[in-house]
Amino acid sequence: MSGSRNLKIRDIRSKDITNTISVEGEVSTIGEIHPKLKTVAYMCDNCEFVMYLPVEGSKAGKPVHCENEWCGNKSGFTLLEKKSSRIDSQQIWIEELNPIDPINPRSLLVHLEGDLVDTVNVKDKIVVTGVLKAHFKATSTTGDFVIEANSIEKYKEKSLDVDNKTGTDSREVKQVILDIIERLSSSSPSKNASLEDVYQEALKLQIERECAEECVTKLKHHGDLLAPDSKHVKIV
Repeated sequence: MSGSRNLKIRDIRSKDITNTISVEGEVSTIGEIHPKLKTVAYMCDNCEFVMYLPVEGSKAGKPVHCENEWCGNKSGFTLLEKKSSRIDSQQIWIEELNPIDPINPRSLLVHLEGDLVDTVNVKDKIVVTGVLKAHFKATSTTGDFVIEANSIEKYKEKSLDVDNKTGTDSREVKQVILDIIERLSSSSPSKNASLEDVYQEALKLQIERECAEECVTKLKHHGDLLAPDSKHVKIV
């Protein structure tokens, strides 16, 4: 996504908090849908002036004083539920793709609101773009990373026509391999794509490793790819 930084779940750090990032992952858990307050309306018991306060984090604010210039009341406010605004909210958890430790993959909490609620299923492979936040429990100094999602894109997996018997690659397969390398390179600080990651991504699209390796070899031979070392490639 434009204006966002692509990160793997395991590479997220405190320095990324408040930044807009994009993260790939597989949906592992989907929470229930809950109503969430967006603004809270209070009426001053003294002058009946109505105030609208934004909700910050998980707590609704309360008036410190009446905002009516001639009132100045500092106590006695009534919550007006019908005038308060709400939105649907949901929590999901995503796990990293191709984890180093498949038994204990890294995971990340994602907050969904509004139109994003109820748009994914367990096992969906998605790219989440949103603002990274840190949530702390009241009695703890250690928090959890969470993305407040602005958008979600689903991977469109498709079966590709690959002739593995003859070892030939169709134009479609070559383009897919190039697209994978370009995407992985853009998210890498070195601007190089790991060959192992390329082969894993290709396998998700039903391109066998042997076929992907042969395709990469041909692309390097034709001058479409450069190999800075034996484990990485980049598009020329």
